[in-house]
Amino acid sequence: MGTFDPVPALVTTGRALLAVPAWARGLLPLGWVGVIWLLSDHQPGDGPPPFAGWGLVLNTGHAFLYGVLALLCVPLLPRREGWVRLTPLGALAVLSAVVGYGAFDEWHQSWVEGRVASGWDLLTDAVGAAATLATVAALGPRPWAEERRVAVVRTLGVGFAACWLAGTLSTLVDSL
Repeated sequence: MGTFDPVPALVTTGRALLAVPAWARGLLPLGWVGVIWLLSDHQPGDGPPPFAGWGLVLNTGHAFLYGVLALLCVPLLPRREGWVRLTPLGALAVLSAVVGYGAFDEWHQSWVEGRVASGWDLLTDAVGAAATLATVAALGPRPWAEERRVAVVRTLGVGFAACWLAGTLSTLVDSL
C-alpha cells in the first residue's frame, strides 16, 4: 500500500483555479464570502450538540472556511511560468483581505441572536488563511519537483497542526 501524495490533487486544483477566465476570478471569492455569511447568519440549534467534540469541529472549521477564501483569492495575483507569483506583498494583501473579512464577519455575528464575536475565531481564520498561502508558496511554479513535494507535504502537516491548535484554543476559551 503506497503513501498518500497530496501534491497531484493540489496541482490539479491550482491549475483549475488558474484556468478560470479573468472576468470570473473575482466571483469565486465573492461567492465564498456569501457562503460564509450564510453560515454566520445561522443560529445555533437548541438542544445538545451531536457529539462531545462538536465545538472543536465548528471552531476548527473557521480555518477551513478562511483557508478556502484565501485560496480563491490567489488567482487574482500576478503569474509567473503559468503559476501564481506569490510574493510576500501579494501574500500579505490576500491575508489582510481575508482577515479583514473575518473581522467583519465576527462583527456580523455579534448581531445574530445566539451568536457572539470571538477574537479566537478570528485568529483561527487567520491561521487557516496563512496555512493555505504557505502551501501555495511551497508548491511554487514547478510543483512536480521532488524537493517541492517534500516541502509541500511538510507545509501541509504544519498547517493542519496549526489550524487544529487554533481551533482547540478557541474551543477551550469558549468553554471557560
